[in-house]
Parts: sequence; structure tokens; C-alpha cells
Amino acid sequence: GSLYLGQFDSPITLIAGAMSPKNIFLAPAMASEMWNWPSVQRNVSALREWGVRFLGPVEGRVASGHTGMRLLEPKEIAAQLDSLC
Repeated sequence: GSLYLGQFDSPITLIAGAMSPKNIFLAPAMASEMWNWPSVQRNVSALREWGVRFLGPVEGRVASGHTGMRLLEPKEIAAQLDSLC
């Protein structure tokens, strides 16, 4: 939200606002219903257009025991970062 609106109201958004989008990697962690929400997907698309790179989410077993979108495991995030940098 804040970066998309040009609001830098926290240390994280302030630092991210000073970086080149191609150097920003996000690893989203949210319920499938939230990830698939149209406004979230619109913002994800805008960030991707700016060059922000997403690491996941991926489909798999979630905490409830159901299958849905889940955060990459830390080792998976590290491996993707290693291959991208």
C-alpha cells in the first residue's frame, strides 16, 4: 500500500523508496483468499511492472492442513536469492 501510494510512513517504506525497484525482493505470506483478492493482485502487478521481484508464494500445505498459497521456506528464499543475484 504505502509504496504504491508514494507514502513512506515507516522505516521499511522509506528505505524501499530510496532503492531501485529491481533491488527489492518480496516474499509474500498470506492466506490464499487474501493473495487472490483483486486489489492485492492489482498492486502486485504494478510492483512487478516497476521491477520489484516476488519470491513466491507457492502452492502447498498451509498451517491449517489444507492446500493453498504459502510462504517459501527460508532455504527456498535463500536459494532463489542466490540464483538471482
